[in-house]
Amino acid sequence: MDQDEVKRRVIGLLTAAYHTAGQEADIVGRQNEIKDELNELIGPLVQGLGASKFTIARSDLEDPAALAEAVASQVTRQLVSRMNTMIGIFIAAFVRLCREYEKDCPDADISGLLRQLGLLVVSDI
Repeated sequence: MDQDEVKRRVIGLLTAAYHTAGQEADIVGRQNEIKDELNELIGPLVQGLGASKFTIARSDLEDPAALAEAVASQVTRQLVSRMNTMIGIFIAAFVRLCREYEKDCPDADISGLLRQLGLLVVSDI
C-alpha cells in the first residue's frame, strides 16, 4: 500500500467513524457496538499497512543472519513510514476539524473536550 492509499483509507475511516458514531445522543448505550464497528473499520487499514509488498534493496550479504537482519530493518522502516503517514493524516484531519469548529463556535472548549475524553479513556482502563 503506498502513501496515497494510506491517506485515502484514513479519510475513509474518519468518514465512516463519523457516521458510525452518529450524534452524541445516539452514543449512549451503544458504546460497545460502536467500538466493535470502529474496530472492523480500523482492522483492514492496519492490516493493509503490512500486507502489501515491501521494497527490499538488493544485498550481497552472504551471512544468512545478517541478510535476515537487513531485510527486517528495511521492512520495519517501511512499516514505520506508513504508520507515520496514517497518524499524520489523523492528526491533520483532527486539527482541521477543530479549527473549523472554533471558527463556527468561538466559545468552543476543545481543550476541555480533550480533558473529558482523556478522563473517559483513563476510566476505561
